Amino acid sequence: MESKTSHSRYVLTLLAVIFVSTAFILMALDALKPDKRRSSAWQESKTSTRQAYLDGYLAARKKYQALCPLASLAVRQFTGTVQSVSGDTLTVLQQSLETDPLVDGVEDLRTVTITSATALQRVDAKPLNQIEQELAASRTSKQITPPPSLYSFISVKLAEIRVGQRVSVEAATDVRLQSNIQAVTIRLIK
Repeated sequence: MESKTSHSRYVLTLLAVIFVSTAFILMALDALKPDKRRSSAWQESKTSTRQAYLDGYLAARKKYQALCPLASLAVRQFTGTVQSVSGDTLTVLQQSLETDPLVDGVEDLRTVTITSATALQRVDAKPLNQIEQELAASRTSKQITPPPSLYSFISVKLAEIRVGQRVSVEAATDVRLQSNIQAVTIRLIK
């Protein structure tokens, strides 16, 4: 009788394994089958999430601008990293502007056009002894003068601009929401 019991346990165990395996296979097939109800609910959820993000971001920006009125002034300069150099055009990944591609509709990659009037400069730290000399001269001056700059600006050629360099780009117009910018000054930052 003992052999019949162990044989029936084996058959019951095998049937349970087959039942569970079949259930997993059916669930997997159901998950792969497109379901229009689930798809539309997901799209609605995605749309409402995006709208909630936009509403929250714009409300926060409005509060910030109310607290800091200078934040709504025109921005004519940004800092970023050169991604490509092609002829008289740079592609710069901006890193200093308060923008959001979803809200403002402009990506962080900016196309910067260089003209013959664009000043290209490298920013170098002045030696400490030169700063001390300029500071001593400004102290002895009878006129009120601003303190000496810690940096010197050295003219460079376009060929010296390399991919990966940090640059500061200045323009004559507001650059915050512009994807194409005509540069007035480009400074290479070390």
